[in-house]
Order: sequence, then structure tokens, then C-alpha cells
Amino acid sequence: MPFWTFHDRDIAPEGRTFAESAANLDEMVDYAARHMDRTGVRLLWGTANLFGHPRYAAGAATNPDPEVFAYAAAQVKLALEATKKLDGANYVLWGGREGYDTLLNTDLAHEEKTARPLPDPRRGAQAPDRVQGPAPHRAQAARADQAPVRP
Repeated sequence: MPFWTFHDRDIAPEGRTFAESAANLDEMVDYAARHMDRTGVRLLWGTANLFGHPRYAAGAATNPDPEVFAYAAAQVKLALEATKKLDGANYVLWGGREGYDTLLNTDLAHEEKTARPLPDPRRGAQAPDRVQGPAPHRAQAARADQAPVRP
């Protein structure tokens, strides 16, 4: 196996405080670095788990609570630093639960109408290299995001 990947909470448990979570991640990054040196396995990508904890039930970067947003931003910073320290090839900005809490916060008919079909995997190399289909009109897309934000 030439590469491995991680979410911050995959390799280091959530602490009781942010400082404890950061210390857990630092400790595990040092541990991972030693094993990478020993085995030659490289880090393909790292990312922050911004969806597993209940604080992110209303999103992370789109959360209406500024304290949750700030926590998420700080968590991403630590995951970026960990990825850099481990010489990761990439960092994944994982969307998680961004956008809305439930399907009641979106127009499902609009989403279904404007969804773009994925390429048929049976076509192999002949499959297009990008998702195809009609792009929604900008005005339609703007209206789709007008769900009220709950306090």
C-alpha cells in the first residue's frame, strides 16, 4: 500500500476541549510520521471531520452559530497543519453536512430536475471525464438557496 489518508478524528479522538483535541492530533501525527518513515507509506490526503460531532448538525462553514463556525475553522487549520507536517500530497475540503439540516430545507423537485447524470461506468475509458447535463439557470439556483436560517 503506497498511500494512506485520514480524517483528523479517524486518527485522534475528540477531546473534552479544543485544546485537548489539538493535543490528541499532535500526538497521533508524530506517531504517524514515525510509521511513515519506517514503512515508506506516504500520505495522499488529510481532512477535518466536520460532520461526525453533533455540533455540526447544522453544518460547519455554513452553520449560523459563529462559535461553531470558528471551531470548524480552527479544526480545519489543525488538519491542514497535520497534513503539511506529514507531507501530504493533497488536502480535501470535505463538505460534510454543509447546506441544510434536513430535506425539508430544500426544494427536492428542483434538485431532481437540475441534477446531472453521472457517466455510465460500463463505458469505461469512453465515459466523459466530467459530469454532464443541463446547468440550472442562475436565477433558479439562487431561489433554491432561500431556505430560512433557524436561530
